[in-house]
Amino acid sequence: CNWMVCMAVFLSSQAQDMTGKMVGIWFPISAFVCMGMEHSVANMFMLPLGLISANWGGTSLEVWSPSPAPYAACNRTPPFAHGGPMYNAIIHPFTTGPMAMTGFTFYQGEANTKNETTANEYACLFPRVIMSWRDAFQSAFAWLGFVQLSTWCAQPPESVPQMRDAQMSALILPNVGYATNADHGMGCNIHPAAKQYVGKRLAHAALAQQYKKTNVRWRSPTYRSASAQ
Repeated sequence: CNWMVCMAVFLSSQAQDMTGKMVGIWFPISAFVCMGMEHSVANMFMLPLGLISANWGGTSLEVWSPSPAPYAACNRTPPFAHGGPMYNAIIHPFTTGPMAMTGFTFYQGEANTKNETTANEYACLFPRVIMSWRDAFQSAFAWLGFVQLSTWCAQPPESVPQMRDAQMSALILPNVGYATNADHGMGCNIHPAAKQYVGKRLAHAALAQQYKKTNVRWRSPTYRSASAQ
């Protein structure tokens, strides 16, 4: 049984990977992004995939944290004594066993976009939440792909690029990819309609990083440095 699970949207199929183990991908994003990713992965491997949606929008990173442990390294007091409520309700049941997983994708961050302080807190917590998920599923190198925030009229305006930069902190971990979404925004609409593009970009990241498809380009143009003349 080949599993792809979107933290908010679940995908599954009746196929096996090359090692014959159950595999999966988990990501908290809308069904339309999942469908875009599913289409690209399915076309590459010819796998029949199904979707089960269990979305919970408007949530902060903290509610998806499995335990208070990730906060210790960030010098923060955990807001929940026994893990975040969304993690406990939606993700934790799948760690029983645990369910065999290939990886995760993550579309979240708007609720944490407030100012430079919250961005710095996110930059510290995000990679540690990823590590804690990997621990929970007993998969130390499970792939993770996240979606960089799109455009909307957040206040203060600089809070959006600050959060995008904070999200990139996850790249300190191995086997982590991302999809940019700034080029498919809808002005002040926090929910851009064109989900298929980030779904396809996440699929390309997974195909290149997790499935070792060397002919797939996934990384977008990325800022390296600047200098004054």
